[in-house]
Amino acid sequence: MNIAESIAALIAAQRLYPAERRSLADALETIAATQRRLADADERMGHVIRRATEETAPKKATGRPKGSGGAFIRWIPADGRSGDLCIAPKLWRDMGSPERIDVQRIDGRLWLRPCRDPDGYKVSIPTGPRGGMPHMAIGQGNADIFGLTEGRIPAEIRDGAIVTTL
Repeated sequence: MNIAESIAALIAAQRLYPAERRSLADALETIAATQRRLADADERMGHVIRRATEETAPKKATGRPKGSGGAFIRWIPADGRSGDLCIAPKLWRDMGSPERIDVQRIDGRLWLRPCRDPDGYKVSIPTGPRGGMPHMAIGQGNADIFGLTEGRIPAEIRDGAIVTTL
């Protein structure tokens, strides 16, 4: 049974007054006219172009305001040998926006502390109009030692450090 047959069977099963039937017919004519217009547009310019035009139309802003941040870090493995440990911008700012960070696993928690030691991980700060999350390149071996898993990991600021439970 196709869509038209299903709609016809549904309508036939109901007992409609003449005014309701006319109202239903008007609604179906409106739907049919819209579908014909879209089919004509698809034939004229191709459905891919029409849909691309619709998808690039300005959209309403959604989500939380820029800069409101979250309380998380994120491990994004890259190529099996390394990956990026990203820090939510708000957490990074709250810990003082350090250029280098020392990462330690202590008692099942990951501690990210600001450091001046050249052995600390260098924080890369994305630039450009969209910005992005501060991040550090970490080798897969260290990621395994730290117990990092792909995705978001809740975190908080404690004693000037970012702390998370793994």
